[in-house]
Amino acid sequence: MKIVNYKDFDLNLFKLKEKVVHVPTDSLCLMENPSLPDIACYVQIKRDNGHFSGDTVLARVSNLQEYSIKDAAEYFNVPEDFFELKEL
Repeated sequence: MKIVNYKDFDLNLFKLKEKVVHVPTDSLCLMENPSLPDIACYVQIKRDNGHFSGDTVLARVSNLQEYSIKDAAEYFNVPEDFFELKEL
């Protein structure tokens, strides 16, 4: 699985249904462990003032989907070169 990483903030971005979520770098290894079906992640929320915040949720690893650099750039309103693809 590919990870979209927002380089300036070290955000590892995935899609969870229609939401953008961040999985902390130190938790990525847990996604490969089939005995752990759920993982804590942070739903990225756009605020009215243009800032972002993260609400903690517990998500099924199997529900996390790859996210694209193009979609991430549009969501965060920054250039695509702010992101990179990494392998899980």
